[in-house]
Amino acid sequence: IVNDMAGLNIDAAVVGGDSGAIVQAKKEIVSLSNGCICCESKLRGDLIREIDRIRKLGEHDYILIESTGVAEPKQVAESFCDDPETARMAEDPSKMLWTQARLDTCVTVLDANEFPRLIKSVGRFKDIFSNDMEGTDSEEGKKGIADLLIEQVEFANVILVNKVDLVTNSERDKVLEIISSLNPEAKVIATEYGVVDLKHILNSKSFSMEEAESSPGWLSSLKNGKVKTARYGISSFVYRARRPFHPARLSAWVRRILHFSQDWNEAETKDDTQQLSTMEKEFGQLLRSKGFCWIAGRDSMQASWAHSGRIIHVSPMLPWCADRPEEEWHTETPEEVEEMRKNFEGPHGDRRQALVFIGVQLKKDALISSLDECLLTEAELKHHSVTDRYRYQDTLPPWMDLCEAPGTDFRPILQHGEVHKFQLAEGLLLRISNLALHCPIEVENHPAFELISIKVWLDKGEGRDKFSRLLATLRPVRLEQFSLNVEISNLPSEGDCEGHDHGHGHEHNDEVHWLRMELTARTGKRTLSGEPVTKNNLNIVGVQVHVIGSIIIDPTMLQQEHSHEEEHSHEEEEEGETETAEENHNENEELMET
Repeated sequence: IVNDMAGLNIDAAVVGGDSGAIVQAKKEIVSLSNGCICCESKLRGDLIREIDRIRKLGEHDYILIESTGVAEPKQVAESFCDDPETARMAEDPSKMLWTQARLDTCVTVLDANEFPRLIKSVGRFKDIFSNDMEGTDSEEGKKGIADLLIEQVEFANVILVNKVDLVTNSERDKVLEIISSLNPEAKVIATEYGVVDLKHILNSKSFSMEEAESSPGWLSSLKNGKVKTARYGISSFVYRARRPFHPARLSAWVRRILHFSQDWNEAETKDDTQQLSTMEKEFGQLLRSKGFCWIAGRDSMQASWAHSGRIIHVSPMLPWCADRPEEEWHTETPEEVEEMRKNFEGPHGDRRQALVFIGVQLKKDALISSLDECLLTEAELKHHSVTDRYRYQDTLPPWMDLCEAPGTDFRPILQHGEVHKFQLAEGLLLRISNLALHCPIEVENHPAFELISIKVWLDKGEGRDKFSRLLATLRPVRLEQFSLNVEISNLPSEGDCEGHDHGHGHEHNDEVHWLRMELTARTGKRTLSGEPVTKNNLNIVGVQVHVIGSIIIDPTMLQQEHSHEEEHSHEEEEEGETETAEENHNENEELMET
């Protein structure tokens, strides 16, 4: 079964063509094109049906699935496990893959000559392998190439390092060492022209989902705490700390050497020579880092830290155990509960930093020292509260605020360089009614401050397709409060609201929204000393815009429900009248017969 992103499945044509690339008495090549089986629901369903069909033929001993280069192998493997998403797609539970086939081996093939260059790349799959994406506009091609490579290497249980004839022995051994550091449990085989003993990849009975999920090098380092040092300067270590990261300092640290995934998605980042040079000069080549961290101002949630190549994702995971009762710790035995308790220390419980770094020529001491500088100082920690969300300037990418409770207030606070990201649950309406500017007294007293304007923006969408709308322009002293009537709704479907006019300022969509403030100098204005006014003329820390709004059930939704109820009631009345007429008719016939 050959899966190809493009409309023309070249691999299937070569393998199944008249060239005799595969010669058997009975052969069958199944082509699944225009998408990826790891995430395209239709193709994943096609895969399940094809395997069921081939099994029923009773003519084949083994099925080899060649996925696309953009595939995430874990998602394909989940089709062979008791996976709810796969079960949902199946039309018949008896046709589930795990009832008719086993996943035998998961193989990743990589290019020894290109791998070292590509894991440093900030490019997207579609840019580097444009021919493989021909004829498709799939979102899959927008994935980062380094991220994909490392994910595929970490999950496979057999890795073929091909084209070793194109590199020196030293270069080959270095690539093999990198692969082993990323996935120490995998069988790694060096090959030329893809020649390999088939016993390693066919009917090897070597794949285990449980082992695959625990095979990445970062996970074993995090569990056993061991620091690995190997030849060719490839090593790993675990960074630990019991103080939270200051969000602005951590943000600045990351942006000097890496790219946040949100920044990378919103910009055409093609060249990051300066950042890469800074990273290698100060810390060595960071290939991978993974773990969880504690961020001040976001104290309620563990933050997942996932970095591959040049891209890093920092996202919310779960609430810390310190904020949950023991029965919600996802533990099954008393021993596991006791193990979790060992993570508790001091007044903040299990909140801590635990990050694994894997790289080449790592400067461990410099890395630890620079990360320590991103933590809250001891003085800051004394005044720190895990419930104070807006104490620190936070320029990290925002986490989603899901507004799902009608009857609650919507009260985000905007600060310069920060964004509030939110999404409405279905059937709700957000009504923003007021904006209020708040400034510390020392900023208000600055002579240049009243010459600054504060613009408040509402953005809609994600990536580079955002639509921006200016809500208000606030001016210190002259206009510090602004009343407005902006309504954002999320109705179940567009068809439900056809023909309905929500009025001024009302938007309907279920997309992601962003609120942000922007400080701008009013054109031509100068300070008392004659300098042009810029936001650099004064310290803007502490300048805030308080957004005031409320979340309610969308009245349109209530009207629709009321209309449906009336229609249903009317239908029941008509049915009742019909039944009564039929009964009267039957009674008349009986009387006539009598």
